Amino acid sequence: MTGALVLTGLIMYPRFKRIEHPKPGTSSDVVFHVDLSPDEVVSLLLKTFQHNKTVAAPFDRFNAYSYQDGVFPQDYRNNPFDIFLYEPTGDVYWPSEYLYNGKKADFRCSFILHQSSANGGSQIQIFEYQPQIRAGNYFDPLGHAGPGMYWDIRPVEPTVIDREILKSILFSNLISH
Repeated sequence: MTGALVLTGLIMYPRFKRIEHPKPGTSSDVVFHVDLSPDEVVSLLLKTFQHNKTVAAPFDRFNAYSYQDGVFPQDYRNNPFDIFLYEPTGDVYWPSEYLYNGKKADFRCSFILHQSSANGGSQIQIFEYQPQIRAGNYFDPLGHAGPGMYWDIRPVEPTVIDREILKSILFSNLISH
């Protein structure tokens, strides 16, 4: 009986975790303009993320893909100037605006950079793709490797701060060329 209660407690524990998003309004658009053509922007960003020399962590671990690449999400392939920023291992998390038990939660996502021609240059809007947090561990009696503790990965709403940080990195890389 005691074992059953402990097992039930371990299984139910994730439902009671305190996850907060203290910055409402995450639907804010993150947009910027550069005086480069969309073709130039695609070329520069693909080179920048290919070499990762001028990109700050955690974005130095990301790869850039054009809309023709098979990695680019199928549902979003409608603009030849869009770029998909993707960290392929799935293991890179960074502190963000979400809180788990009062501390910054580990966060990760990919990004879609949507471009359009505007005022003789390019307007770039940054979207988060599949944002998620890691909220500690949970016990799963039927886990993929058998009973045990597994990361508690949860989908979340997009953030603003991460897109703003990426915007400043992209903007400084694009205007320096």
